Amino acid sequence: LSDRTRHKIRADSRARAQVRLAAAVRSRLFGRVIVLSEAQRRWYERVAPGSPIVLLPNGIRPLVPDRTRAEVRRELDVADGEVLSLTLSLMRPEKGHATLLDAVRRIPADVPLVAALAGDGELLDHVRATVADDPVLRRRARHVVSENL
Repeated sequence: LSDRTRHKIRADSRARAQVRLAAAVRSRLFGRVIVLSEAQRRWYERVAPGSPIVLLPNGIRPLVPDRTRAEVRRELDVADGEVLSLTLSLMRPEKGHATLLDAVRRIPADVPLVAALAGDGELLDHVRATVADDPVLRRRARHVVSENL
């Protein structure tokens, strides 16, 4: 049983060749290759044709909306003319919330954007404190409690 995942693959040709070789070997050694997306499935089919591939989607189950778009925007205090963006993930260092908040902070004042950050995790308190301490982020960023999704 192998539970290795590949998230950060170097882009040089030697690294790509190593990854392709490892994928081909794994597909021969194990009863099946479990992939988490259609993109991964297509990649494995190219790298190791004929591999027994099982798609096990990673992520959240599709939600059936229980509120209208207008209700959600009102709950988040987002005006009709503002663009609402959403990021949904665990709040961990590798997810890039600090980078997102820095980018939101740098957006020109005349660009009507509100960023909603949904999720929880080890950095939740830090994200909330960062937003609370910055007047630009207080105006442009919202935390969405996961239970409210």
